[in-house]
Amino acid sequence: MRIKRFLRCEFLLLKSLKLLFWVPLLLFDVLLPLLSWYSNKNNEAEQADYLMLTFCYFIIPLASIWWTVFMTRIFLESKGNELFFMGKKNIFFKLFFPFLFFELNLLAVVPFILNSTSFTRFMLLIAVCVPIFLFGLTYFTAFLSGSVTATLLVDLVYILVNQVVITSKPRPFIYTSAENATYSEKMTVFVPIICAGVLLTVLGAILNNRKNIKLI
Repeated sequence: MRIKRFLRCEFLLLKSLKLLFWVPLLLFDVLLPLLSWYSNKNNEAEQADYLMLTFCYFIIPLASIWWTVFMTRIFLESKGNELFFMGKKNIFFKLFFPFLFFELNLLAVVPFILNSTSFTRFMLLIAVCVPIFLFGLTYFTAFLSGSVTATLLVDLVYILVNQVVITSKPRPFIYTSAENATYSEKMTVFVPIICAGVLLTVLGAILNNRKNIKLI
């Protein structure tokens, strides 16, 4: 019964997003496959891979935390939101479940977007590691600032930094810098990303609990 109530609650939360619910699905399950098909049809395979990488660098991270950001708004900014935190409730699992659902979607679709095996493996690293970091960053920033606008801005800044910063060698947290790196060099980029994501998630949960205490 508890699982059934939890799933019903998640369904209602996602339903409350209305049109915002469909944005990541349209971006990743419709737009990207269409772009991939068009690119492969009109370009050489290598050119198509690079074109799709450019889109994936931005769309995968943004789509992965879209539901998390706007579900957080329901808990932090909606009228009567204090009721969500009564009884020392922590909303981690309410935010994590839709995130996990979309992550599984990412891992199912990514192998079919790019033709090159090397790029597919690299994109799978981005699809797993970067969303973990952004989930933690979103959770922590939301409860630190109490503002979903600020949270979304921080997420977008991180994603955009990865689009414009060019480095001569792989750098931690700059996931685009690991594109042509060796396996060990990729790990110097993605291991810190995962560790920071886990740490930020723990810190977010601590801030979440402190908010509960203040309301009691």
